[in-house]
Amino acid sequence: MFNKKILFALCLLSIFLSCKKTRYEYHLTFDDNSKFIISLDSLTPPDTRMIQFFDSGRNSSLRLAMLNFDNQVINLHDVNGKKINELDLFKLDSTSSKISGFHFINDDSLLIYSENSRNMKLISCRKNFRPVLLFNLDSLQNNKIGQLDIRVTSKTPIIYENGIIYLTGRAMLHNALTSPQSKLVVSAFSFDLHTKKVDFIPMFNKVWEERYWHHEQYFVNHTFIPKQHKIIYSLAMKDSIIMYDTQNNRQSKAGIISEELGSENDMVPKKISNPSTIGSYDDLVHYLDKPRYGEIIFDKYREIYYRFVTSGNEKRDTYLIIYNKNLKKIGETKLPENYLSGAGFFLVKDGLFLRKSEVEGQDEDKIVFKLFKLMKS
Repeated sequence: MFNKKILFALCLLSIFLSCKKTRYEYHLTFDDNSKFIISLDSLTPPDTRMIQFFDSGRNSSLRLAMLNFDNQVINLHDVNGKKINELDLFKLDSTSSKISGFHFINDDSLLIYSENSRNMKLISCRKNFRPVLLFNLDSLQNNKIGQLDIRVTSKTPIIYENGIIYLTGRAMLHNALTSPQSKLVVSAFSFDLHTKKVDFIPMFNKVWEERYWHHEQYFVNHTFIPKQHKIIYSLAMKDSIIMYDTQNNRQSKAGIISEELGSENDMVPKKISNPSTIGSYDDLVHYLDKPRYGEIIFDKYREIYYRFVTSGNEKRDTYLIIYNKNLKKIGETKLPENYLSGAGFFLVKDGLFLRKSEVEGQDEDKIVFKLFKLMKS
């Protein structure tokens, strides 16, 4: 009888421990006193789809650059949010189509990309500098690679390292009309500015086979670790993080699960049983009901990663998962409801700035970022 009581007690203890949430080493907390505020004029919408926080190289001066998609102007702000300059892209390149993304290499030179013309150019803020067409995306396509579709946003920035740029887009169906062996491949490649050499990156093709992903899940987010020469990819429905070494062209992955949102088995897309039903209402419901991963950010100051993940419930709760430099999970924090993932973020020595969502009737003339700090639990 005594042994049965002990066995029963042990069973209860085991159930309790298995249900108890893991206490992680770190969490994020926001500092209400640390704000970065951008005041908007009548011509500037509160749009942060394309921003870059960079060191101008002049007296260690940091800049926040933000693209105004409507009038094609890049506004430059100092560390206090004050507007200090603006670049009229039409004046810098009168032949360019509407620009959708950019990347400052330094204070004078920047890369610009147009989704309309599918051109990547190098331009300069200096006078009498003729823009250089680096490539047209259509000219890089061939029967082996298939269609390419890249994005340049805050989520998927241009990566620049030692004269080479790396770009990532969304998965595209290769040979869809000409071959029964058509499959999804990801638009990922590098371009050498000096030699004009193009290298295509055969990214995680098996991930896309046999399963249907909703339209938004075809996009791939990434971040870059300069010292390790690695690009880290985050897929919408995969717990696994894909790592690509730019020096030896090797891939690897790490499987990390959100404790709040369940295992990868709960998140994977449906198997393709009938291709004619792809894009149906049921597919949309399946997509909305499931959690999904978003942006991944490498914090060079603390050598850690942040990864956004959104729940599949009606509230659409957003969490930030925290990993150490070895991609071991060390924390998970639920964000307040009034903060937007993917709508603007940047890193400073003190922590991660996230954009606060506008409340109707308030803050219509400014964009507010608040500081989130990494803390030990």
